[in-house]
This record gives sequence, C-alpha cells and structure tokens, in this order.
Amino acid sequence: MSLASAAHPLASAAAQLRVLNDRPRARRLFTEALAASGLAPLTATGITVFQINVGKLCNQTCGHCHVDAGPDRREIMTRETAELCIEALRATAIATVDITGGAPELNPNFRWLVEQSRALGRHVMDRCNLTVLLLASQTDLAGFLAAHQVEIVASLPYYLEQQTDAQRGTGVFASSIEALRKLNVLGYGREGSGLRLDLVYNPVGAFLPPAQLSVEADFKRELARRHGIVFNSLYTITNMPISRFLEFLLRSGNYERYMDKLVNAYNPVAAAGVMCRYTLSVGWDGTLYDCDFNQMLDLPVGFGAPAHIRDFNAARLDGRRIEVGQHCYGCTAPLKLVRTIPLSGVEGRIDHLAVDLVRQRLFVASLGNNTVEVVDLHASQRVQTIRGLHEPQGILSVPLPNRIYVANGGDGKLTIFEGTSFRPLHTIDFSGDADNIRYDAAAGHAYIGYGSGALGIVDAATARRLGDIPLDGHPESFQLEKSGTRIFVNVPTAGHIAVVDRRARRDAQVAAAGRSTELSHGARRG
Repeated sequence: MSLASAAHPLASAAAQLRVLNDRPRARRLFTEALAASGLAPLTATGITVFQINVGKLCNQTCGHCHVDAGPDRREIMTRETAELCIEALRATAIATVDITGGAPELNPNFRWLVEQSRALGRHVMDRCNLTVLLLASQTDLAGFLAAHQVEIVASLPYYLEQQTDAQRGTGVFASSIEALRKLNVLGYGREGSGLRLDLVYNPVGAFLPPAQLSVEADFKRELARRHGIVFNSLYTITNMPISRFLEFLLRSGNYERYMDKLVNAYNPVAAAGVMCRYTLSVGWDGTLYDCDFNQMLDLPVGFGAPAHIRDFNAARLDGRRIEVGQHCYGCTAPLKLVRTIPLSGVEGRIDHLAVDLVRQRLFVASLGNNTVEVVDLHASQRVQTIRGLHEPQGILSVPLPNRIYVANGGDGKLTIFEGTSFRPLHTIDFSGDADNIRYDAAAGHAYIGYGSGALGIVDAATARRLGDIPLDGHPESFQLEKSGTRIFVNVPTAGHIAVVDRRARRDAQVAAAGRSTELSHGARRG
C-alpha cells in the first residue's frame, strides 16, 4: 500500500520537507556546499533531456519508491497535457525524451507519446520496472518498444532473488528475469541490434552504492551465468531520502546516519554535472520541475521561470535557477559513469586533468600526443586542441583571471595560456621535468614541481616567478593543506614525504620515512 492510501503523515511533501529541513544547522546546508564549490546559485546549462512523468499508477509497490507509486494511485497524465508536451518538443531541438512514472506504460497515452516523439526524430527512453511487460494487457508492449527503437532503462535491485524481492515484493525477481529474457529475444542488450537495454541498481539498505563499474561487472557475469541474460550498461543510483525511503530511514533509526553519509560524500565535480542542469521534468498535471525528485517534494521551478507546460518557453527555462534542498545531496555523493567522451586522434599516455567548473570545461594533458585537449562538459565533446607542447604533464585552470597553466616535462617549461582564445601569454623555464601544479587561491600563487628537486612559485596575477622551495628529489604528487600553510610532497627518490611551510618557503620536516605513497587527496590538518 502506498503512503498516500495509508494516510501516512509522510505522504505529504510538506511533511517530508519539514523532516529534511529540521535542525538545519546540524549539518552543512546544500546551498553552502554549492557556494564552497563555486556553483551557487545552481543554474541550468540548457535542456537536453525532456522528462515526462506520466503518473503514479504502477503494478508494483516497491519499498524504496520515491514516487510513492502503486496500483492504488490514480494520478495520470491526460491526453491534453501529453499533447502540450509534444507541442513543446516540436518547438525545440531537445534530443532525448525520458518517459517515467509509476509504470509509465500503464498510462493510456504512453504509446502515443512514444510515437509522436519518435516522429519528431527524438531518442526515447522508457523507465521500465520489467514486470509490466508480462501483464495480460501488455503482451505486445516489448514488441512495440523494439519497433520504435525505445531505449529501456530497467530497474533491478540485485542479481539475486532474496535482495530483489525484499525491496520490490515476492515474485518480482522471477518475473524480472522472464521479462529480460523476452527483451533479449527481441535483440535488446545485444551488440549491433540498436536496441539498448540498461539496468539501474540501487542499494537495498541505508547505505551508498558501491563503485558502478564493479557492480556492472558483477551483474553482467552473474546474470549471464545464471540466466543467460545480457544487457548494455548498468547505472548505480543513490536512494533519495524522500517518500518511502525516508519513511524507512526514520522507522529503522537510520535517518541521521544516512544523511551524514550523503553530506560527507558530497563531490563538487558530481554537483557540477547533476541531471537537473540539463533536464526539465514535466509532472503528470503539466507542472514543470527541475527534476523528478523535486517533483515528488512539490518543488516546482521557481525564480520567475514558466511553471506549467502550457507556458513552456525554452529561452527562459534553458538557464533557469534551480530549486535545491537538503535532499539534493543524494545526487552529489558517488561519481557515476554517465557518458564516455571520445578523443579521436590522441595517442599515447594521458597524464593530468584540470576542470573549470565555472565554464564547464575539462583540460586533458595528453603527454604522449604533445597536446592539451579541451572538452566542453556540457556538450560532452572536444572543442579545442592546444598543440606545440613538449610532453605536457601538470595542468591548472585558474578561473580568475581566465588562464590555463601547462607544465611540460620534455623541455621543463611552464606555458600560460589565455583561457578563451588559448593564445600563449607567458613561458617560464624551469630547466627540466616540470610536472604537477597546485594553486593557492588565497595567495594567488601557483606551485610547480620540477627538476631534480624543487617546487617553483609563480604569481598568478603577474606571471612572475617568485622563487623556489628546494627538496631532496623530484617531487611527484603534492597537496596544499586546506586549513593551514603546509604542503605535503611525495619525494619517492628520497623515500619520504616532505612537509613544506609555504610561508617560509622551506622544507620544514620529513613527515614519513621509508617507501613513499602517492598523495591523491586534498591534505587536511591532522
């Protein structure tokens, strides 16, 4: 039974928000996390996915459903609203239509939406629970989806029966396996068929999902071995602390611990790429939302953006400010593979990366290719190649001023480029093997590891070399202390980690003797 039918207090979006916003100073606000990442206020970067939630009717009542969907729900999108969605699509070049629910296939307008979207040349995704494909009323559904080349994104909590049925109900796993076999027979999940079948995994309990690639490997191996099933990709998702999962967290005494996990797992790179920045979600009644989760919390688009599909205006919605709350931590915890960006023509080793979150750009030091590749993260494509380099290793993006620093291992030179035209502005000769680069934003200083043992210091405002910090060997990875003035430097040839006082510009002490280990995380005062 759904929370709504049970008249549970948490059936109310307002009640859920009261829980999420209770004692707001007990943990960092999501808006504060965004501000610290340079992402506040969070804004859309253009609409590339048009998501349509056609209602809450479903043939299952899953324990963690954020929609609170079920057979007892009757909220469904009308034909009139569906027509407004197609009218809006027709006026845009939005490439992807993502149809969700409930079980979206149970809406009488589902197939019409698919047909109309495909007639407009749009890619269509169906968020499918799998068991709907076996209903007596839907015997031809799988064939319909295949005929219209609809991508199926199917939820499956686990590759074992016990865990799946615990979350979704007795018998769901067996039915899901039968449905997957049916899809495989039609060509879904098979290479070269053009019929994409992706699975979605979310944890059964109050914990974060493991690494996506390892889970995908497990699912592919076990589903093939046990059931002969194949699929294309698997995506892990974090359970959002709303609706039924919120009720479970509170009932089981896991709410505070789970929220702490989400807050502590916040990743600014994940925050920069959250789906609400490129997605517009249409509710079953035509109300517009930044995402499906905001929809379930009754948080429509705000800040002057059109609020209903009848008032759709792409120009005003493309760059809208996004409504955020504490639940948004659920989308910024673990990193997930969402797409692969090809770099054709790039050969040899790739070394360091740098990201410009303000302009949504990724810089790739292609050491073996003697180039730096510039990637537009929003468009998911390479937009520029910087040539004429000599084994580029370290790379740094400084948003203000808009500059790109490239350390060349081949000739030991640091080249500073203007960040829009990529025109070289300055070259500083560090004599040999210029490597890692770090930036002290408060002081405006860039640090470059180089040569047989030193950190060079450059003033970012003037591009003037300020001096060096001598070391006992070539510095590999090094990190700047976030809450202090120390630098922790891995000096593998000396067999230690040097601790540098960057105010005194000297090697203050040897922190660790013996075999050194690469430093990979921001240093913190311990």
